[in-house]
Amino acid sequence: MKPADSHDSPLVYGLTGGIACGKTTLARLLAQRGWTVVDSDEIAHRLMAPGAENWQKVVDAFGSGILNSDRTINRAALGDAIFREPALREKLNSLTHPAIRKVWHQERESFLESRAGDRAARLVIVIPLLYEAGLETEFSTRVAIDRTAPPKILLAVELLLVQPYWICKMHKPVLHFASWQLNPYLLEYPTIRWI
Repeated sequence: MKPADSHDSPLVYGLTGGIACGKTTLARLLAQRGWTVVDSDEIAHRLMAPGAENWQKVVDAFGSGILNSDRTINRAALGDAIFREPALREKLNSLTHPAIRKVWHQERESFLESRAGDRAARLVIVIPLLYEAGLETEFSTRVAIDRTAPPKILLAVELLLVQPYWICKMHKPVLHFASWQLNPYLLEYPTIRWI
């Protein structure tokens, strides 16, 4: 179920960005300010614990050779395999992503039910491959993090989909790493459509 856009509903944000761009840092700062954070990477780690749903799928597909002696998945060995062969990466994603999506959907619905009518409630779901997985329609508000310019400034980039192109509409500084100051736009004006 897609989050409601009603002014009386809690706001749900999708947070995305590349590797090491600052998604976790921004999510942690938002959590410190009372936001609820659901991190799909943390969900993925839970589901890959020995005996968990995705663990079994991955072991069945890739064999016991990817296991450490304690039966945990050897992430380095699995990573080497999937980065050498794109077809294996697609296979891994097709095995694991549905269960990850199911968990964050459940956590989002639980949040919306428990905080119904709470206009101040905020949920951010961190999904590194939000656009690549075609999940942009799951969120009325999306934040893409980009740390490319200027250095040491974390930017939220508003992208508008104009078929078939992505258009960068604006950059708003979110976090200056030197001072760890969060831009008040994101916190004081959360109804601004960031994406």
